Amino acid sequence: GARDEETESVLETALREGQEEVGLDPTQVEPLGRLTHIYIPPSHFCIQIQVAYTHQRPHWQPNPSEVAKLLEIPIAHFFDRSNWRSADVQRDGQQRTIPYIAIGEHKVWGATAMAIAEFVIMVEEAGRDKEP
Repeated sequence: GARDEETESVLETALREGQEEVGLDPTQVEPLGRLTHIYIPPSHFCIQIQVAYTHQRPHWQPNPSEVAKLLEIPIAHFFDRSNWRSADVQRDGQQRTIPYIAIGEHKVWGATAMAIAEFVIMVEEAGRDKEP
């Protein structure tokens, strides 16, 4: 969702959107940091992913006008590179190779896949930095 630049920080926007879209209780969220801005050409939006943690499983309440389906995926799934794939598609009259993350019959692609990939790489690199 769009941020009200006059009244909201990026974190406040993320918490508000999490509550509106999936019923995430903002008082139960521990912010960890932000990922790289991602520009989305079709909408002309620049999105800022906020990474957060909850100490217990949230009680999800997806808003049907905002969310078609909510998937709970173990984080290890995203670290398994066999789930990172690509498909050739026709778009705007051109053949393109589109990367995605396979989750059963679902494909996570676009900005969501980019953000997940960045998160995975950051965690992996942080782990390597701590190795003796």
